[in-house]
Order: sequence, then structure tokens, then C-alpha cells
Amino acid sequence: MEYILVSENYENNENILYVRDNLSQIIFKDAKDEVFADKHRVGVRFSLDDKIIRLAIKDIADKISDVIAIKYKYAFFNERLKVGGLDCVNREILLTAIISADLYDDKRYVLSKFNCFNEIAIDGFFNFRLENLKRKWTEICTFIPEFFTERELKEFVLYLINEKTARRVRVNGESVYDRLGNRLKRATLIPGSGLIVFKELLLAGVNEIEMFALPSDENEIKYLKDYFGDKILFNSGEIL
Repeated sequence: MEYILVSENYENNENILYVRDNLSQIIFKDAKDEVFADKHRVGVRFSLDDKIIRLAIKDIADKISDVIAIKYKYAFFNERLKVGGLDCVNREILLTAIISADLYDDKRYVLSKFNCFNEIAIDGFFNFRLENLKRKWTEICTFIPEFFTERELKEFVLYLINEKTARRVRVNGESVYDRLGNRLKRATLIPGSGLIVFKELLLAGVNEIEMFALPSDENEIKYLKDYFGDKILFNSGEIL
């Protein structure tokens, strides 16, 4: 048996839960995991058959890259951007859109910095291995206006949405799935509540949405219609 240990500072304990709960059920079906915590750190230790260790490391690294490219990036921009003119909901939309713009490039960069590992501290990896990524994020901050109207925000977000190509997802109520049928839960890494489906679609960088069932939240439906209306197709062929 082999083991992999992933840890994080205690105040970000939800990152460990994201990693553990979103790993491939095929790769980890026979794995045993043990969550541990003290007042400073929290972590999870996986015990794995040595035949799947390389696949397991690749999958864990992918989920850690989600944490860094979404959760850590949100915290980075939220601390530095002082944008006027937006309420809390629209500020979350702005930050989610900024994250989504380079999400896949950021993830590729993070993954390129991984080596084979048995133990990794997410916070330590971010603080000491990703200086170039933090410099990139700092530069992006200098290009973001200090004030947005709601109209300007919508134009900005729609521009980013329309730049995306060749990604299709399926929405069934409050759940979003990729074309392989995997449920997407990256929006859970965005602090705040509400618009979870809308944020998931932004992070997925979609250009086509199969709608099997609308979300139950009327406010969610409003944002989906305003931003993704021409990209949503119902089974009947009807456009939202």
C-alpha cells in the first residue's frame, strides 16, 4: 500500500473536503481515507494500492489546482480589488468572472509545478511554488476599473462568456454536469451564497447549455436568462 497526505491551514478546512469529495470514484473506489485536524491544520490521508498511485496523484493534483485557481484566486482579488458601484451579489459575479477568464491557464500552470508527492501542504505549495502566478494576478488587478455600473459589469461578463468556445454542459435543477456526466462543484469554492448554478456555468466557460430542468430559485433563473439565454437549449429545442 501507498499513502498520500494532503493538508491545509485550519481556517481553510473546506478545501480539504473539496479535494476529498470530488475525486474520481473509479480511481478511489477501494481507497481508505482518514481526515485529521488540530487547532492549526487539517488534512486527509489516503491509503492506496500502489498500482493506482500515479493516477491518484494526478487526480488529487487536479483538485488542488481547482482550490488554488478558484478559492485562492478569489481571496487574492477580493483583498486587492476595491471596486465601487456594485452590490455584494454583483461583486461576487465580477470576481467569479475574473477567475473564469484564465481558469484553465491557471490550472495548467499550477499542475506544471507539481512533482510526484506523498505529502503536500496546499498553503505551502501556493506560498512557495507559485510566485509567477501571484505576479500575474497582481498585474491583472491593475487593469480592473475602480468603478463599475451594472451595465458595464454585464458587458464585461458577456464579453468573457462569448470568448469561450467548445464547452457544453447539462443543467438539471441545481446540478451542473460536464459532457462526460461528471457533476461540477467548483462554484462551492466561491465564498458567498446564491447563484450557485450561474457561477458554475461561468467557471465552466460554457458556450452551450442543455437544460433538463430549471433551478428552483427565480433569481438564479433571471441571471441565467440575462447572461446565458442564447446559449441555453431545452429538450424541446426552445431557447430560454
